[in-house]
Amino acid sequence: MGVFTAAVAIAAVATGGSLYYQNKAAREQKRMNQAQRRQADLQAAKQRRDTIRSNRLAHSQAVLNANAQGVSRSSGAMGGQDSILSQGTSNLSFMDTMNRLSDQASAAYGRAIKYGNQASIWGGIGNMAMTFASSPGMVASADKFLGKMFPGNKPPVSAGANRAPGNIIYKGTNPYSRPSTPHS
Repeated sequence: MGVFTAAVAIAAVATGGSLYYQNKAAREQKRMNQAQRRQADLQAAKQRRDTIRSNRLAHSQAVLNANAQGVSRSSGAMGGQDSILSQGTSNLSFMDTMNRLSDQASAAYGRAIKYGNQASIWGGIGNMAMTFASSPGMVASADKFLGKMFPGNKPPVSAGANRAPGNIIYKGTNPYSRPSTPHS
């Protein structure tokens, strides 16, 4: 097995392993996010029950005090009781809004993790391709490899030391060669 073939095989295995473990990490992050969301939901449900209980206790206490003082039908007592109910409803509405915003933030966080993992995967593939493209030894090995694959054709000739790495001069009748003069 030639150096080029071995390098390609190692790169393919490494890329496959990287993809596998990045996907595993993404699944675990998603599970963690779901568990945290369940915790937040349970906490929100408990706070909601506590708010309702506190509101009912305050309302009941106001009714008892008004009855004990003999003013249960007065506008002041009824206004105070209505105010307690209104504050409780407002608190519940606020908690519902906060839970909805928390859900939206959690969903955005999940998407950010997903897109970050995809970017990392594509970045790794790009880095691997750039490594191959910029290695003069790899280009020479590739030329030799292609020459064996297409024995009747001349493979591309690698660039000399005075050219940028990965730059190739195409000559001969290789089906992958570029024309020597640009077409108008």
